Amino acid sequence: MKSPKQPKPTAQEVELQSRQREELARLDDQENVRFKRALRGRIGARRLRPGGSSTTGGAGGASPGGADGGGSGRSTIPRQPRGPSGY
Repeated sequence: MKSPKQPKPTAQEVELQSRQREELARLDDQENVRFKRALRGRIGARRLRPGGSSTTGGAGGASPGGADGGGSGRSTIPRQPRGPSGY
């Protein structure tokens, strides 16, 4: 047995739905602005500028490696050759 078709929305319902869509879009835009401001405050405005994300670390910015600036995760101390025990 088929289910009955829903009636077409009235002009008031269409208007209400369009207002709700517009409000949701506006709130989404505001949330994106807040999110970008929070990121800009956390990682710095330089990384959000076009072309700024291609730079990796460097002497001018903070790095995740700590206060010494060693953000690459590699040590500057040369690696010692392993002995016969492999340790």
